[in-house]
Amino acid sequence: MNASLLVVGDDRFLAFIQQSIEALDAITIEVAPNPAEAVPLIQAQQPDVLAIQAQAEALQLCQHVKAQNRLAWIYCVLIDIQPPCHRDHAGIELQTAARIEALKNGADAHVEISLDTDRPSACDSSIEQQLVGAYICSGLRRVRNYRELMRTNDLLSRSPSPIP
Repeated sequence: MNASLLVVGDDRFLAFIQQSIEALDAITIEVAPNPAEAVPLIQAQQPDVLAIQAQAEALQLCQHVKAQNRLAWIYCVLIDIQPPCHRDHAGIELQTAARIEALKNGADAHVEISLDTDRPSACDSSIEQQLVGAYICSGLRRVRNYRELMRTNDLLSRSPSPIP
């Protein structure tokens, strides 16, 4: 698979994403520490998938990408890192509201993962890594299908139409 991924987030987020996609072959990873620095990279390189760490400007980045026809096909995965905690009813409602807001504002997927930011070795994040890896694979499949449809459309529009 020849694909590109732009990771937007801090160093710990990048390390998590790299571990999540270890099994993927032929994927190019670019990095931007924040959404403002990601915009010129997106414009120039048009990555297949954006893995964006949830932060203040993350939703605006999703909106920016989806508002442009030539970029709207890019798959945006918004990943919210939360410390491990016990989830009560109010917490689940807040998570659901955040997911709804992200999807309404251009994210193709919103994933919440739990990592112990104080003690990384104390957290077994293999399930979260598999989940994020699966979302990225899903996005790559969608982009690959989109590109194949665009190639077919180009071929069909160039071929002469048969005379009835």
